[in-house]
Amino acid sequence: MCKYLFNLPEAIEKNDERHPYDPSDFRRCRKFVEATGSKDRIDMMNRVSQEWNAIIQNWDAICLSMDEEAQEPAKSVPKTYAFMESILSEAASTPKKKM
Repeated sequence: MCKYLFNLPEAIEKNDERHPYDPSDFRRCRKFVEATGSKDRIDMMNRVSQEWNAIIQNWDAICLSMDEEAQEPAKSVPKTYAFMESILSEAASTPKKKM
């Protein structure tokens, strides 16, 4: 994510398309975006892969879901996990197209 948002050539050379697979991965991406003030750039990730596009299109909803669930004592976020799974599953089942 860092390489794409800050236009580092290694990202394109290695074709690194890894996306957040679960709320823990997403939380790290979210913390990075908040720490660097790069929320206005996250749309750049739309073209990396269909999965990234799905994550970015649902970014605020995932954040909201995590925030609501994390307030519960267990601090696990099974609803957010299920939400992300459905988003990523739908993205993966969509015919691939050049991003």
